[in-house]
Amino acid sequence: MPGVECHLQSPMTAEDVLGHGFAHVAVATGSTWRRDGVGGWHRRPIGLHPDLETLTPDDLLAGAMPTGECVVVFDDDHF
Repeated sequence: MPGVECHLQSPMTAEDVLGHGFAHVAVATGSTWRRDGVGGWHRRPIGLHPDLETLTPDDLLAGAMPTGECVVVFDDDHF
């Protein structure tokens, strides 16, 4: 996304964050992505075949790549 900066594993104080002049700040504190489709809108797991390869953003950031030729991106954030 344009205009987005990620500071992974960077200890920062509130003053450090304010010093960057960001209009919006998101703080992640150890949460993990679910693999079953449950999110802000979908409150129950979606029916996924057990053999289906399911990758989370954490997997992709760690270097995992999808093995198939077709990829579906499921986004429950509504952005």
